[in-house]
Amino acid sequence: YQRPGCHLPTTIWLIGSQQGVGKGLCMSALKVILGTDNVRQVNLGELRGEWNDFIQGNQLLIGDEIKLDSKKDFYDMMKRYVGSPTVALRKRNVGQYEVPNVANWIFTTNAVRPVTIEPDDRRNVFIATTERADARVLADQFFRLSEQCKRRAYEGLAALLGAIQIDQAFISTAISTPLK
Repeated sequence: YQRPGCHLPTTIWLIGSQQGVGKGLCMSALKVILGTDNVRQVNLGELRGEWNDFIQGNQLLIGDEIKLDSKKDFYDMMKRYVGSPTVALRKRNVGQYEVPNVANWIFTTNAVRPVTIEPDDRRNVFIATTERADARVLADQFFRLSEQCKRRAYEGLAALLGAIQIDQAFISTAISTPLK
């Protein structure tokens, strides 16, 4: 949020076997805060497809419940998108061209082991989500708010994110969590 156009060399995976714990709400909030023109929900067809120009111009790419045939192939494909300062894009009727890589990736899933990673992986951060009754109550209250009140809540979240002091080295490293 504070550094638009700053590409991080890691992805974030929000993982939890429970549905309805707020992963989707969090992604909706990020879409509003970052601007809907800067965020794109990516589907498996796009990830598997021959053309990858959907990446261009997006600050955040969100993969929700991407069902994978080959978790290893997916990991290898994502290396190209996550680790480089530039990305080679392929567009129908245009061919291949290279652009600065400004996209960051977040995946949300209920699958406990969504991807196969290498033992020395440095590109993925896995964060376990948990279910809490009080959080569900808060989410329910949020969904009942008027659009104007939701907008104020998003503005409050943006202000909170704007106040965080960023440690560039920390956010550029794949944190080893118990889930990883």
